[in-house]
Amino acid sequence: GFFSKPPPPPPPPVVPSLSLWEVFNDPWVLQWALGLLALQAFWMIVLSLVPSPMSKDIGAASHKLVIVVPFVYAAYYGTRLWLFDP
Repeated sequence: GFFSKPPPPPPPPVVPSLSLWEVFNDPWVLQWALGLLALQAFWMIVLSLVPSPMSKDIGAASHKLVIVVPFVYAAYYGTRLWLFDP
């Protein structure tokens, strides 16, 4: 009726717990980690060979250039998920 309580919401889905070993052995995580590490090494080599204002601190500059990749990925997929998730 009009004054009855609505049915309770469904329970949240159960997310399996992962150990640290399982997380770091996931192929997706390994690809990202090794890819970002390789990109950092690439930028460190480039910045050490090419004189630029960023060459003063090669480690910090290459880190900032590498962080753009996961930031753009998270921004793109996060926005897609937020706006278009059914």
